[in-house]
Amino acid sequence: MIPSPRLALDFSNIRPVFRNALLVLFPFLAAVASATDLRREVERAAGGRDAPGIVLILARNGHVETLAVAGFADRSRRLPLSAEQRWPLGEASRLITGLLAAELAEAGIVDLDRPLSDAIHPAEVDFEPGLLTLRDLLAHRSGLPPARLAGAYRRADDPPVPLAPEDFYLAQPPRLLIQPSALAYALAGRALERSAGRPLSELIRIHLAEPLGLGDLSPIEAPLLIAGHRRGRAQEALLPRDQAANGLAASARDLAGLLAALTAAQPPYAGAHRLFEPHQARLGFGAKTGLGPSLIDSIVPGTGRLASFESAYPGIRGRILFALDHGVAVAVLVNAAEGFRTVERLSDLALDHALGRDPAARAEARRLRERAPATMPWPEGAERTAPAVRYVTPFGLLSVEPAGNGFRAEVFGFRFSAEAREDGWYRVRYRLLGVVPIGFEILDRVLLAPAVLEGQHYLLAALGQRVFLLGSALEAPSAPATARALLGRWRVVSEDPLLRDFEIRQAEVIEEEGLLSLRYELPFFFFTLKPRMPIVSENGHWKVAGTGPGLGERLRFGRDEEGDFFEYSGFKLRRVP
Repeated sequence: MIPSPRLALDFSNIRPVFRNALLVLFPFLAAVASATDLRREVERAAGGRDAPGIVLILARNGHVETLAVAGFADRSRRLPLSAEQRWPLGEASRLITGLLAAELAEAGIVDLDRPLSDAIHPAEVDFEPGLLTLRDLLAHRSGLPPARLAGAYRRADDPPVPLAPEDFYLAQPPRLLIQPSALAYALAGRALERSAGRPLSELIRIHLAEPLGLGDLSPIEAPLLIAGHRRGRAQEALLPRDQAANGLAASARDLAGLLAALTAAQPPYAGAHRLFEPHQARLGFGAKTGLGPSLIDSIVPGTGRLASFESAYPGIRGRILFALDHGVAVAVLVNAAEGFRTVERLSDLALDHALGRDPAARAEARRLRERAPATMPWPEGAERTAPAVRYVTPFGLLSVEPAGNGFRAEVFGFRFSAEAREDGWYRVRYRLLGVVPIGFEILDRVLLAPAVLEGQHYLLAALGQRVFLLGSALEAPSAPATARALLGRWRVVSEDPLLRDFEIRQAEVIEEEGLLSLRYELPFFFFTLKPRMPIVSENGHWKVAGTGPGLGERLRFGRDEEGDFFEYSGFKLRRVP
């Protein structure tokens, strides 16, 4: 017999009421259940395809309350995971780099606001070092490209691929956007070494590890026992090129000790407070960062300010959260490329337990926050304007044409309609074949708005109550006659471990309506997306057009003894005959 939907709904409403009543009457039950439930959840989730091994850390007020380790360091060899094995921290290495910079600044060894020309020679970068400071690099507002992808990871027996001066250039004006950059942190590592007169690994040992009696917080060296996994299979051990600042590793036990120290009422690091000081960019629309972490003013009752580090390394995912008003830190590491959902679920669960949050209330608050509000305020300094004919976005060229009281837009070959609201924002709808409306949940949360800021035309996007810069209007001149030599199909000839995570092997340079573009095919579930990225010539460099996240990166066209080639982010492509 199948119960009626009404009866099921009634019982689903009763359960949380009954549970909350018990916790009000017997609050000690919540504390007892916390550690037990966390360990049980970790053990239940570990060992499978999406989470071979899991580490969960909960630290509070200077102490490690929970260190749960379960599953496999290497699933194919059935090698068990332990708290002593060192994890590659990926982007979460910025916690250690930023903390070191904060500690050295507190000691007067480095100056966060001094121009980089004091620590970086102009010949080492393709911009004037005096334009940036160490604070700009660490707070994600440098304007440098996100990363040089080719050679980012190598096999243990492969020679390292060094970063060249031409890799360090400004893709965006300094302090305009918040955009994390591995290149910025590699440069920050150099600046710290030059200013302090010691190798970065030695500075980390002296100023961070030894004061707490921690073990190894240092660059990754082979062999690592913890294997990254993709689609259930262990990947070969890789080493990062940017070891100085972005390729650090730590054991679960040492990471737990570091997080505990940072949650103490009086942290042993005098500069710890600098790590979480908020910084903004001109077009950040309220987004704030510390010296590494993203800073969020949570709307979930009882949560307060959050600082977060997200981490992705080949086959390994992670997340570190600090509830700054409660002296609580949570970290979750999973050694699988597909482990993002496990990381998010377990870190949210641990924070719920630590702060006494009701998971249902937290989920509802998130749902409300992500829903497009009935009235969305305009960002300060933004002026309303009519849509441009075309915009460059991280998803490719977005072509626009007027339609009724809104406009139609095409991206990836899909056509969307944007309907004007009274507050000046536009709601987005997808129409199959441009006619039949089809509902997508994500589109119900997104708003768009053409706007003028600082004299430039941009396309803004709002997801829930947060505003982002989606892209900029394209007013590029017609492609010069010399550009026609670039037209045609090109295939990737580089051999690189990172390429296995991408399925892009060919690209095409095309000219349409006088606009030169780079087009490639990107498999996406049941579709093949075909982003079209406009490219322009500027100051002697070919570059991806536009202002916004992931835009402005350079391309280099040339000829050698093997024929025509072009390079993008270090990957080389050759012309298809």
